[in-house]
Amino acid sequence: MLQQNNPSFQVNTKKIYYFLLAFPLILVGFMICCIYYISGVQLLFLSLFDQCKQISLLGGLNLTMLGVGMILLMMPFALFEFAIAYTCTDYITPILIVTAAKMIGEYASFFIGKELSFFLKELLKEFKFFNAIEKLTQRMPYKTQFLMRMSGVTPQLIMNYGMGVLRTVSFKSFVIVQSVVGFPSTLLAVFIGKQFHKIKDIFDSNRSINNEGVLYVEIGIIMFAGLSIMLLVYYVVKEYTKVLKEEVLVDKNENLNKEVDNELSNEMEKTWEDIELQSAI
Repeated sequence: MLQQNNPSFQVNTKKIYYFLLAFPLILVGFMICCIYYISGVQLLFLSLFDQCKQISLLGGLNLTMLGVGMILLMMPFALFEFAIAYTCTDYITPILIVTAAKMIGEYASFFIGKELSFFLKELLKEFKFFNAIEKLTQRMPYKTQFLMRMSGVTPQLIMNYGMGVLRTVSFKSFVIVQSVVGFPSTLLAVFIGKQFHKIKDIFDSNRSINNEGVLYVEIGIIMFAGLSIMLLVYYVVKEYTKVLKEEVLVDKNENLNKEVDNELSNEMEKTWEDIELQSAI
């Protein structure tokens, strides 16, 4: 008990939280430096992605485990999706690999969050952002998770591990939302990765003037799709922020009402004590 009250034994949860948010970016930067400067790491990654051209069962499993590891380490998974789609020669292979990696990684994150809830809940409960999500999932579990995944601004620490911490989020709702949002986003990422490959081929090869129209049409389609996605994300982020602000405001009002009620009850108790004292005199 003395150790728990001793300030030297207290853990700064905010520092841990911000470190976990920055950790994926630090890890990505470290990997990029290793790939750029260490030839052995370059050969390892080249061999992994070279397996996409002549995919085998072992190669598919290796790439799937790589994707699962990126999700568990909270690294930007879009990099993996684009790289697989860009390297593979077909559409089916990257869709299968990315879908399997995403499902295994996110489900594993959910269950890890459940098992480590005693630690993660203490880490996250101090933040109004997470407290608002916890209360929102009580009223709107599906809509809240949908907005979180569609917005793209929610840290994976909260989106995957954090959902496992919450008792208000069931595994069923987590799976449904992950499937509804995850599979279409995989198809979109694979399509974008393929378009990058197609545009590179057009620029690298000597095309006739007649094919310039095809290039402009493809670039136009990609720009239109990108603008549409940006508008959708803007709407989702706006709606998500609005809902969170409303929940935080409701929470503040509830706390204020509790404080007022406590003050009134204290005043009533003092009044009754004064009345009893006067009657005794």
